Order: sequence, then structure tokens, then C-alpha cells
Amino acid sequence: MRPVAVPKSGETERRWLALALGFGLLAAATFVGSALTGPGGIQDDARQFLSWMGRWSDPAPLRGDLVGDYWQSVTPWFYTALFRAASAVGIGPVLFAKLLSALLLPLAALFAYRFGRAMDARPPVAALAAGGFLLCLQIDGPINGGVPRSLWPVLLAALLDGLARRRTLQVALAQLCLAGSYPQLALVTATVIGLTFLDPARPGFLDLSRARLVLVASAAAATVAGILPFLLGSGAFDPVATLAEARALPSFGFAGRNRIVDADGSLNFLCGQRLGFLGNKCRGSLGIGSLLVLAAMAAGPVALFWRAARPGRTPAPLMRSTLPLFLFLASAGWFAVASFALFRLHLPSRYTTALFPFTFLTTLPILIEWGLGSGREPLRPPRRLAVATLGAALAVGIAAFGTVKGHRLFRQPAEPALVAYLRDLPREAVIAGFVSDLDFSPVLTNRSTLFSRELAIGYQLGYLRPVMARMADMRDAVLTADPAVLADRLRRNGVTVFLAEAETLGPPRVPAAFRGFFPAAELAAAETQAAGRPSALARRAPACTLRRFGTVLALDARCLAAETKTPAGQAGASGS
Repeated sequence: MRPVAVPKSGETERRWLALALGFGLLAAATFVGSALTGPGGIQDDARQFLSWMGRWSDPAPLRGDLVGDYWQSVTPWFYTALFRAASAVGIGPVLFAKLLSALLLPLAALFAYRFGRAMDARPPVAALAAGGFLLCLQIDGPINGGVPRSLWPVLLAALLDGLARRRTLQVALAQLCLAGSYPQLALVTATVIGLTFLDPARPGFLDLSRARLVLVASAAAATVAGILPFLLGSGAFDPVATLAEARALPSFGFAGRNRIVDADGSLNFLCGQRLGFLGNKCRGSLGIGSLLVLAAMAAGPVALFWRAARPGRTPAPLMRSTLPLFLFLASAGWFAVASFALFRLHLPSRYTTALFPFTFLTTLPILIEWGLGSGREPLRPPRRLAVATLGAALAVGIAAFGTVKGHRLFRQPAEPALVAYLRDLPREAVIAGFVSDLDFSPVLTNRSTLFSRELAIGYQLGYLRPVMARMADMRDAVLTADPAVLADRLRRNGVTVFLAEAETLGPPRVPAAFRGFFPAAELAAAETQAAGRPSALARRAPACTLRRFGTVLALDARCLAAETKTPAGQAGASGS
């Protein structure tokens, strides 16, 4: 594939680049403005990857902590390095997660514009396509999430721009950073880079030039260097669940935290949120809606490839590139492999995550190009008005969705005073309980937390099974009428503070948010058996209450376990 020439244009290049960057700055300003409102707010999924980073300022509370060790092991190294650098200059992980979008959105606009120009899009087309790309990311993209996936839109656009321009260093650096932040997508881009040996415009359809060989070899080395640390670190909690094992765990069921099945128990490889090729872009199974989405995703790449394969028959001003089709094919191929080796290569939908947003850099610009005409002459008044109207609509959409997403994406504790109280506990504290505000611990408390709904997700049984065992012990602690059983479950898990929702102190019951972690029939039978008599927890709670926060009681676990004997055969090792 020959490097795409970026032709000169009578239209002012800087003006259209400024428009693209303006979209990015607007997106950043509106999102960060809304994100910084509301103290204590944190992005939903960021609570997972930031959960262990309190170790940097005070390592003692989470030393040897199962939850902290697991999430540190699966946090990619490049993402970690960014937060480590921010922490070194006094910016804490929670704040930096909010600011990350402010850094990424303008860069996404820049490289989206550059990639459009590298595909021979005229400047207004490239600028409007960059705006559409940002709007898509604002509506339904990970870039605002403060998670490792947030980095891929910038890195993928930078990599494709480098490939189109044959810039070896840019490609290698982008691939290294992508492999160090989103290894699944790095496998896709490694395949794309390998496919660039194919050039339909060349005799023999192959590009085996020295420059191409150096580029591919450099990118291959970057891929290995980027993925290897992740592979070495994440294996500590193997084995990875098989499909049969996942089906046997309630948390993977329809009502579970790790849900992979539909209500009828089937696996949806088209529209399933975690398994589907289209992810949440469709509902149910194959239908008109999903076919339209697939057509939109494929039309642009196919058209651009067709143009690139016929250089002598395609008018020079038209967009062309083989790269979008290579991306589509590589994504589909890895999706198939990941579906066959379910969980061993993480989730199939992670390999197709880029296809829909990149529709706005492939299919959309072709439509805009068709509307504006393919010539290079300056835009005439009717078309200038159309460009201005579309640009204004994109700006309004970016601002609106940036604000809305900023409010919806962020979570705050229902009882901030409870989180503050937990943060002030002794450093050796171990907290447990079926309380939703524990989703903010340890990320906002830096105190060892036995489990939480938010962090009870993963696909490695070396983590999931101990977490499920901890939940089962705390279920027993909530339901039992025997003080000895209550004491045993608290002691063998090393719990020092037990949090109880007031509803669990009436008829013994596991709160609704946690019921999906247990077999429904088994839990219902245990609750039925416990009904009709006060639980040991309810009887001891009045004398062991440390503080009350709304409907949540903070109970002294040592008090709860006092003056009881451990039932024979029930003792176990304690730990956090």
C-alpha cells in the first residue's frame, strides 16, 4: 500500500483543523465541567481500576489484600504509568480519572482529522467527520470513563494515521501504548499492520518494500513489549473460567453481576453487551435494526477499499484507503477466535469495540463528501451553509451529551459520611457487609474491604471463587440465629467492622443488589428457614453499633463475635 498523498487545497487547512480541535476542546470543557460538580463523584467502572492505587500514598492498609492484588494485576501498565505520573505531581487517581478526558478528547479530534486527511478527505469533510467521531464517543464511548479502554480512540486513530502516512515511529509508539492499555484491541491492530503487506494497487498485490518490512517489524516488537507485562502479571489468579464453569456460577446468570446470558439462558453473540459483535448497538437477535448497523459499519470500509484498489479509475479527489476494511476484517476475525476461546481471550465484544465509532470516520465522511461534491474548488454559499449547519449541530450535540454523560456516568455514595468514617478507621481495619456504598471502598477509603458488588466481577477463578466464598460467609452471618456461627464467619474472614442495612435486621434477608450472586432457590430456602426468629446479628446489633448512617449500621465485629465458641469444623483461616 503506497502512502496516501494529502493534496493541497484552496480551503484553509488551519481553519478546518481548528474546527476539529474546537470540537475536542468543547467536548473536554463540557464533560469536565459537569464531572467536577458533586464532591466524591467517580466514574462507574473507574472504581475497579483505581481501587488499589491508594497503595501509593499508604501501602499498609491494602498489603496482602485479595481485591487490591487482583485489580492491580489486571490494570494495564501504560494506564498505571499515566496515573503514577499524575500522582507524582500531586494529582490523585480519582481527580486524574476525571481530568483524563480533558486530555484525550482534543487528541482524539486531532488524530481523527489527520486520519481523514491521510485518506484524502478534503479539510471540511475531515473536520466534520472528527466532530461526528467525538459525538459518538460522547454518546456511547469509553473515552469519558477514566478506564484503560478510554485510551483506545486516541491511540487507534494515531496508529491508523501513522500507517496511512508510513510513519514507523508513530505506528510503533501508538501500538506500544495500545498494547499497554487495551491488549485485546492491540491484537486487532497488530493484525491490521500485518495486512498492510497486501496492497491491491501494486502488481502482485504485495508490498514487500524495505520500509514496509521495517514498519511491520517495529510494530511487532512494540506489540510483544506492550502485552508481555500484562500477561506476566494477570496470570496470578488463573485459571480462567470455562463456559461450563461460568454457567454454574450465579453471578454469570441473567440477574448476575457478570451476566453473559439472556433471560432464556442463551448466549447472544450479536447483540449481547459482553459477547455481541454489535454490543449494545442492537437488541435481541438479527433484525432490520442490526442489519442497518452492520451495513453502516461495513459500507465505508468497503467503498474506501474499492477506491484504493482502482487508483486509475477513481477520481483523485475522492477518499480512499485499505485500512478501514483491514480493521473491520481483523476485528471480525479476533471476535470469532475470542468467541471460540470464551474468557481465555477476555470478551468477544472487546475486539469489535472500535467498529461503530469508526463508522463516523469512514461511512459518514463518504456521505459528507457526496453532499459537498468531490472537487477541490472552494465551497459555494449553499454548501458553506450546509457545512456551518452540520458543524453547529455537532457542536450542540457534543456539548449536550458531554454534559448529560458527565452527570450520568459519575457515581456518588448515598451516604458520604459513611465513606468518610470508613476512611478514618484504623489502617488494619477489614470491612464487610451487603451495603451498596462499599462500591466506593477501597477506592475512596483505602481500607481493606472483603467484597463489594462493583468489584465482584472478573473471569479468573482464582479471584472469583474466594470472593464468592466471602459472600457466602457473610450471607450466613446475616441469616443465622446462632451466635457461634455469626462469630465464626466474622473471625475467619478477619472482619473488624460489619456494615448492615436496617432491612437485614428485620426478617433476615440478603439485600436485593446482592441476591444475584447466589442461587435463587438456595437463597430463598435459606431465608425461609431463617424467617420467624430474630437473627443473631439483629439481637447483638443494638449493643455493638458504632455509628448509624441513614439506613446503614456500622457494627463492631469483635463485639458481635464476643463470648461465643466456634462451631466444630467451622473454623478457617482469617485474612483480608
